[in-house]
Amino acid sequence: RLKERVKLDPMFTTPWIVVPGIVSGAAYASGDAMGDKFTINVPRAGILRSAEVWDQDKEQLAFDILLFEDDFTATADNSAMDVTDSEGVKFLDAVRVEIADYLAFNDNAAAVVHKIDLVYALKGTAPTGIFHCQCVTRGAPNYAAATDLAIRFHIEQRA
Repeated sequence: RLKERVKLDPMFTTPWIVVPGIVSGAAYASGDAMGDKFTINVPRAGILRSAEVWDQDKEQLAFDILLFEDDFTATADNSAMDVTDSEGVKFLDAVRVEIADYLAFNDNAAAVVHKIDLVYALKGTAPTGIFHCQCVTRGAPNYAAATDLAIRFHIEQRA
């Protein structure tokens, strides 16, 4: 009976997105762009509740996923992250993946970032929206393969 009285907004889970453009064997430094910019289709309005990371190389290093509400000029992979001043107004927030978020397995790792609670409403009238993203390392990863890092989001949809 409780189920009948409580109305929950539906949760939306994005597909796994492999972070594109990560160069295997690259000597990244903290603050470098890690891979190319990429997009993730999301509900036009919602609350970003959590994020998951699949690290096939077991690097387990901290990094940020920068979220923008519109397209922006990417920073080249393995270069110091630099958002242009004029595009700063497109910045929504960053999902901070910390070392403590990881669970280590034999030869890979997973991270879950809970309680992000980013309320957003993207422009436009379409029912779907797009997060424009780029990752920034907070360590010095050295991924063995270009496909070693994937992310996905869990979003509470809003009308």
